[in-house]
Amino acid sequence: MRIIIISIVSLMIVSCASTGTKNISELQADSSSQANLWFKRDAGWILGGVRTIVKIDGNKVGSLYPRDYDKFFVNPGYRTISTQCGPLECFGKTTHSLELEAGKSYYFITGVNVDQGLGIALAGMLGSAIAGGPFPFQQVTEEAFLGFDYEASAQ
Repeated sequence: MRIIIISIVSLMIVSCASTGTKNISELQADSSSQANLWFKRDAGWILGGVRTIVKIDGNKVGSLYPRDYDKFFVNPGYRTISTQCGPLECFGKTTHSLELEAGKSYYFITGVNVDQGLGIALAGMLGSAIAGGPFPFQQVTEEAFLGFDYEASAQ
């Protein structure tokens, strides 16, 4: 019994880890030899306790909770970027492919799609699968990324 309890607690601690930061100034400086992928997770009460997992070419590079920022350095070339939640939290993922250039910065905002939020809230894991993935993301300009207002987006 003790082993089961320790296993459950360990799983909870590991699954709650996030690589994001609440302060954008804590992120590393841009790279000139790799592409710089900036991510920001929108605020919101639906799936607020569920992390957004960011993958590049199928490999997990980080995770974000609401109002987190993160930056990933990626080798240039054609890459597939996806966002999803943990396997025990919900289903579905959003995927985009694009050509990345060395030294260039790419900005993305992710969060729960408000139009799909009610289905996710009411139907849980099934709702997120039907909605096509819980964390859609979009590429934005640097100005939109830096000027994004969490409070205004929650209204």
